[in-house]
Amino acid sequence: GVKILKYTGITLAVLLALMFITPLIFSDKIKEQVKKTANEKLNGELSYSDAHVSFFTHFPSLTLTLTKFNLNGSAPFQNEKLVSADEIAFGINLSSLVFGESIKIDQIFLSNSWINIKVNKKGEANYNIYAAKKETAPKEEESETALKLEEIEINNAKLIYDDQSTNVHVDATGFNYLGNGDLSQAIFELHSKLKIGKLNIIYANEPYLMNKKIDGELITKINTNSLSFVFEENDLSINKFIVDFKGKFDFLKDGYNIDFLLK
Repeated sequence: GVKILKYTGITLAVLLALMFITPLIFSDKIKEQVKKTANEKLNGELSYSDAHVSFFTHFPSLTLTLTKFNLNGSAPFQNEKLVSADEIAFGINLSSLVFGESIKIDQIFLSNSWINIKVNKKGEANYNIYAAKKETAPKEEESETALKLEEIEINNAKLIYDDQSTNVHVDATGFNYLGNGDLSQAIFELHSKLKIGKLNIIYANEPYLMNKKIDGELITKINTNSLSFVFEENDLSINKFIVDFKGKFDFLKDGYNIDFLLK
C-alpha cells in the first residue's frame, strides 16, 4: 500500500512537472509557427496584445492563448472587425507537437467575443479570410501549422449576421456554443450545444423572432463542397417552447433551397 502511494505520488509529480516544462520548451516553436501561418494564410489583418502557452487556461488542453484579439474581415470589409475577443485560445494536438513536423491545432476557444459577419448587396462577404492555395505555388513545407478542428467553444459572445444580399439580419447576445466534429473533412457531422440569451431574426425589415431565449442540441451533416446542411436531430427550446425540426438548407448559385419539417 505504501509503495503504491509512493509510486502514485511520483507519477503525479512527474506529470505536473511535465505540464509546467512542456509549454516552456515548445512555446517559441508554437508561437512562431502559428504567427507564420497567420501571415501566410489570412487575408484579414490580425492583432493581439499578448500570447502565452499553458495547460491551465483550458485544462487539460495545451493552448496558445492570444489576449485582446482582433481579426479584420476580407475585402471589401478589410477595415472592419470580423472577430474580436478578450481571449482566443488554440488547442494544440500534443502528438503532433512532440512527434510531428507540423503543429496541429484541433480546438478553438473564444471568450467574451464579438463576431460580426457581413455580406453586402453584391454578395461579397467579410468572412473569406482564408487565402486559397495558388496553383503555381511550390509544394508547401510540412513544418506549417495545420488547422484540423475537432472542437469549437464560444463563451459569452455577441453575434451579428447582416446579409444585405438576402435582406436577412440576425443578432444574438449571450451566445454560447460548443461544437464537436472533424471539421477538417469536406463532409462531416457536427454535434452542437447552443445557448442564447437573446436572439433577434429580421427578414426584409420584418421581425420574425425578437428577444427569444434559445437552448438546444443539434446534429448537423455539413458538405462544404456543395455548401449543403442536413439537420438530422434538433431539440430546441425557444422561450421554453419546445421545437423539433428536421430538414436541409442548400446554398445555390442564385439563392437558397430550404426544406424544413417543424414540430
